[in-house]
Amino acid sequence: MRIKLFVILIIILSTILINPLPSHACDCAVEQSVNDEYDQSFAVFKGEVLKIKEDNSTKDVVIEVEEIWKGIDESQIIIRTGLGGGDCGVNFQEGHDYLVYARNTKLYGSEYLQTNSCDRTDRLSGAEEDIAILGIGEPPGKQVDLINENNKMISPSMLIWIGLIAGGILTMIIFFFWKGLRKLPN
Repeated sequence: MRIKLFVILIIILSTILINPLPSHACDCAVEQSVNDEYDQSFAVFKGEVLKIKEDNSTKDVVIEVEEIWKGIDESQIIIRTGLGGGDCGVNFQEGHDYLVYARNTKLYGSEYLQTNSCDRTDRLSGAEEDIAILGIGEPPGKQVDLINENNKMISPSMLIWIGLIAGGILTMIIFFFWKGLRKLPN
């Protein structure tokens, strides 16, 4: 009797653990108007995607800024977004121009600009209405080269690994120093 109960319990548990729960695609509220999106964004600009770097959960996108309406002054900027699909990430593609509405976000102590598919961020070819309403923007005032500044493209997960490795090395040094002190005669 106990064996049958145990087998049934194992079957039920394995069924629960093996069958994935249903997931939901990105679900956005009603699309904002151009003016509302502009007001809620930290930065609004258009530019060409130069480089995309993906890690486990995000994409860092380097954009060559051509025209600015709000928030930034640099000729290149890094925008973070999800990988796409259910995480609401924007499907940026290298070599294409985009109109970007970005928010200033602070996570794990680092500050960055981010956008997602619920914002009005879109390829320039699909943003004619926005451009007509925004009017003429300003060119960037500060020239920067983020592609050749390697430290600008370090992802948060890379920083975590660097911290873990440095912490492990420091722990080993302290351990061996402490062990060496115990061997010294009193």
